[in-house]
Amino acid sequence: MTTRTSPQTIVYKKIGDLEISLDVYTDDYDHEKRPAVLYIHGGGLMACDRNTSVPWWLQQKCIMNGWVFITADYRLLPTASLPDIMEDLVDAHKFIRTNLNAELEKYKISPIDIDRIAVAGTSAGGYLSLLAGNLFEPKPTVVFSEYGMLNLKEEAIRNKVESSHRASDFEDITSGDQTGGEVEADIEAVTKKRIEYYLYLKATGQYLSSLFPEIPNIVEQTKQNGVKEELKKYSPADFDTKGYPPTLLFHGEEDDLSNVNNTKLFAEKLKRDGIPLKEFYPPGVGHMIVLSSYQEEQKEFELFIEKYI
Repeated sequence: MTTRTSPQTIVYKKIGDLEISLDVYTDDYDHEKRPAVLYIHGGGLMACDRNTSVPWWLQQKCIMNGWVFITADYRLLPTASLPDIMEDLVDAHKFIRTNLNAELEKYKISPIDIDRIAVAGTSAGGYLSLLAGNLFEPKPTVVFSEYGMLNLKEEAIRNKVESSHRASDFEDITSGDQTGGEVEADIEAVTKKRIEYYLYLKATGQYLSSLFPEIPNIVEQTKQNGVKEELKKYSPADFDTKGYPPTLLFHGEEDDLSNVNNTKLFAEKLKRDGIPLKEFYPPGVGHMIVLSSYQEEQKEFELFIEKYI
């Protein structure tokens, strides 16, 4: 088996002049259908692209097992909303199931088994992976979330703090649809500024509004009345988890960006509903940790994916 040295990039969606792409990693063509893992990048839903913070241990595990590893771009906040982002990922999933094999045939790449697609993600991508477990049809075979959790009610009641930035500092990134893959300037500088904007919105209590800009006064509404029924599909704390896919949860105990307690509460819901689950909460570490630092747990996660994919 020979592994391709670079991925094959394929456009899965166009919106006007904007092309949204995915990358396919696999070995050479042999006609055999393979399971696939769709990886969703992090960046606060506001930064980065399909090549960012990819868990290479997972990518290599896929290749070694003869699977297909896919990374996908999606539109970013603040010019896209959370529903826009999930629309992109639902469309990516549909494209993978209905159109990808025809595209792979053109490049002499092994086809995927469309009934064996797992979803994984890191940070914001981990959160989107949890949403995928709720919104993709058919559901993924496995959901793997690395420190990705968002509680909409918690965002509404977040304490505001002073920020050294003003909204006017970010005017250059608040217009025009964009994916991280479409950034043409200095990628590091653009990513840094977008992350600063994410932190500014979190600090000033505006992040929830940025997720749903079409809903006036969403922060006050959510504070007073809880998460609206039509928005519960975006809030894992409010999911009906009966029939949810087998799930892997990895989250540092000292994470100051994504509350680990929300992940643990979600895990308890899965357990009550009898959903296969593997969870790991390493002590003393915060955000942006890597599972490959914990070899025993990494092996257990790999075996879980192999069992359920």
